[in-house]
Amino acid sequence: MQKSNYEGTIICCDSALIYALKAGVTPDKFENFLVITIDTQVRQRNLYNDPIVNKYGKKIKCILSTTVPLSTYDVVNKAGMGVYWVHTLF
Repeated sequence: MQKSNYEGTIICCDSALIYALKAGVTPDKFENFLVITIDTQVRQRNLYNDPIVNKYGKKIKCILSTTVPLSTYDVVNKAGMGVYWVHTLF
């Protein structure tokens, strides 16, 4: 995918984020790059806690459920991602 001519949006689940970035699927190649977290477990923060996420964080839009733990938001915010909130209980 990193070598494709695809110009659309990339929507990545949190558990695939680090793998995608390391595979070259990055916001440098795909301008509309989003990651989403709706799970409420504290462990979700670990899916953002990697140097490669910090490298690209300012270019990634992050959709977070309003139910994520503050610690997950803190890691996302530290990486510089733009955060968009969604309420998943509806």
